[in-house]
Amino acid sequence: MKITKIELQKNNHERYSIYVDEEFYVGIHEEVLIQMGLYQGQTVTQAQLDQLTHHEKEHKVIDKALNYLSYGLRSISEMRQYLMQQSFELEHIEATIERTIEKLIQMNYLNDEEYAKSYVRTAANLNRKGPRKIQQELKQRGISESHIMTGLDEYPMTQQLENAFDLAEKYCRSKTKYPPAMLKNKLYQYLLQKGFDREVIQESIDQVEFSSNPEEQYDRLNREGERLLRRHQRKYTGYELQHRVSSGLYSKGYDYDLIQQWLLDKEEAFEEQR
Repeated sequence: MKITKIELQKNNHERYSIYVDEEFYVGIHEEVLIQMGLYQGQTVTQAQLDQLTHHEKEHKVIDKALNYLSYGLRSISEMRQYLMQQSFELEHIEATIERTIEKLIQMNYLNDEEYAKSYVRTAANLNRKGPRKIQQELKQRGISESHIMTGLDEYPMTQQLENAFDLAEKYCRSKTKYPPAMLKNKLYQYLLQKGFDREVIQESIDQVEFSSNPEEQYDRLNREGERLLRRHQRKYTGYELQHRVSSGLYSKGYDYDLIQQWLLDKEEAFEEQR
């Protein structure tokens, strides 16, 4: 058998059509052409043609990997998982995938340390996530602890404090219905879920202004108190009723003095139950 023509494909200038004995045999990538050392007029055996087909199938694994990388950086673990989920017409695909990954590492297309640094910068600058949250997400992406620590060096303490404070202020602006004490507790849990360390959270909370309009606070307390009063007066009266209602208000985070003022204002309502 003889290779009678090697023709550059019109729609992809990195691929060639191979003709054997005047008939189209296979389309291959330029790298496979060079790897096999093919030339027009070359006499080939069936074993060589089988090898050619095998190399082309292997190159499709590389193509798939490069296409995946075109959408953004990937960790080695992410790449391995992605390639294992694809359908390739190859035996011993695991070995081919590992060779592909090794090649991408050598080409510096896969670099877990640089991936970690980039991921941390994006999570800190755009998403304002805390370092613990970022660390957890990098672990899920198969990044080693040493690379994670190197990546977190890109997130200085000053930026952590700035992000936590900005998130805290934004959170408080959206939760004006809560009394200060309850708001502080909710804010603490919110920043904890965002992945910030407790020291950073506390320092950020200390900088937030929690003061609110006393009249608005009293109005909210009054609505909550009336609700608790309606609920408990079905079963309780007198001191027990007052105790149940005031305990409910304390648990909601309302100020002690404000609650005492409200109880005095509602004294007749409690007396009527005696």
